[in-house]
Amino acid sequence: MGFAELHLQFAGRVAAVLGLGLHEALRTWTPACRLSGCEWDHGDAPDARMLARAYALQLASYAHRPGVGCFAYQLEDAGRTLRLHFSATRHAGALKPAHLEQRRGELLAVLDHARAAHPGVRQVRGGSWLYNLPGYRALFPPAVLAAAVPADPRDELEFMALWGQFLRGDATVYQASAATFRQRFSVARDERGLLAAFPLPKLDWQAPIAQIDAWLSHGARA
Repeated sequence: MGFAELHLQFAGRVAAVLGLGLHEALRTWTPACRLSGCEWDHGDAPDARMLARAYALQLASYAHRPGVGCFAYQLEDAGRTLRLHFSATRHAGALKPAHLEQRRGELLAVLDHARAAHPGVRQVRGGSWLYNLPGYRALFPPAVLAAAVPADPRDELEFMALWGQFLRGDATVYQASAATFRQRFSVARDERGLLAAFPLPKLDWQAPIAQIDAWLSHGARA
């Protein structure tokens, strides 16, 4: 329930700073609508317990994407681009150094699976707060990460690619990062301050699938 509470707290501050209604702040500044189906959008403001129940159903649906281990994918750009997703829900300590080779093997297997099922795939796209973490960055070619660019947070407020930094694999909240976030947004006085409250940005990159594959097969172990 802590994740939903965090959304309600942030939305409350957004509403106060920007002069919005709570419904509008939740809908446009958090993933609450996307994760809950927005059933509350025209009624009373939701409470954290109701949101949390709806979130659990939606987050569970992510497990149905094709993938291997911690990695899953979806196709974009008429099947030419593979968008990567990562979840550690069933893998405690997934990004610890001891599990690095296992994660690399899963990533390589996901690329193989996608190419076999969708021969038109040419590019891989990543976009997540995770690309700030050393344990996750170690899974990808340094040259690709060097070209990653921060996303505009105004375009990411409704998505887990930004908000996932506050959520553990077991659906509990990362208390340290959430505390930093709360401290920052509690003193924000304008839109810029609200956007700057997120501790980590979402980073975006795109590269040829052959480049990722070659590095995982050879360069990562050089």
